[in-house]
Amino acid sequence: AFFYLRKASSLLGQPSAFSFLKKHKVKICQFEEATFCRLLSEVCFNMGHITLAKKLARKALRLLKRNFPWTWFGVLFQTFLEKYWHPCTLSQPPNNPSENKKNLAVLQQQLHCLSLLWQLYNLEATASSYRFACLATLMQKNSAEEFANEAQVVSTYVELSQFSQSMGIKDKWLHCEQMAIQKSSLCWFSREGLLATAQLMQALAYTKLCLGHLDFSIKLDLACVSMYWRVSGRSFLRVMMSLAWPAFTLLA
Repeated sequence: AFFYLRKASSLLGQPSAFSFLKKHKVKICQFEEATFCRLLSEVCFNMGHITLAKKLARKALRLLKRNFPWTWFGVLFQTFLEKYWHPCTLSQPPNNPSENKKNLAVLQQQLHCLSLLWQLYNLEATASSYRFACLATLMQKNSAEEFANEAQVVSTYVELSQFSQSMGIKDKWLHCEQMAIQKSSLCWFSREGLLATAQLMQALAYTKLCLGHLDFSIKLDLACVSMYWRVSGRSFLRVMMSLAWPAFTLLA
C-alpha cells in the first residue's frame, strides 16, 4: 500500500531526486487530495510513522475545511468552540439529494481523519496528548451529528466508548454505549445502518467479555454474526466467528 501511495505522490508532482526531469502534474480535486492524504496517513500509522501520520491527517482535515490545532492554547480554544458554539450552529441537511451525498462524503472523510488523530494521540501517555485526543473525539461526535446521519452517529459513539474504555473512564464509556444503543433504534432501514448496529453489537460483546459476562457476550456475538450474514452474505461468517471464539474459549 505504501509503495502505491508513494507512486501516486510522484504522479501528483511531489519532490523527487530527479527534480531536473519536468513531469506534468496530475490535477485532482481538493476532495480527492484530502482522501489521498487520509489514506497515506492510515498507512503511515500502521507502519509506525506517527509524526508523519499526524501531519497528513491534519492536512486532509484542512482540505476538508476542518482545522485541527497544533498548540495547547489552540486545543483549549477549539474545545470551547466545539462544546458551546458548534452545537448552536448545526446545519440542516440540504434538500438536494446530490448535494447531500457530497456533504456526506466530506463528512465521512472528516470522521476518518478525526478518528485517526485520537488513535494517534492516544498512543502517547502524556497530559498534552490526552487533551488532543479528547478534542478529536469531541470534534468527531459533533461532525457526526451535523448532518443527522444516524448510522454515522452510532459508529462514532462506538468509537468514543472504545476511547473512554482505553482511558479507563468507565462512566463516559458506558454513557457512550448507551447513546449508541438509543441511536441504533433508527438504523434498521438501511444497509449502512445495519452494519453500524452490527459494529455496536460487536463492541458490546467485547465489553461484556471484559466485564466477565461471558454468556451475554456469546449471545451478542452470535446475533452480530447473524446480522452480518444478512447484510453482507457468507464472506463475513468466518471473520465474525473468530471474534466470538475468545468468549467460547473462556466459557469452556
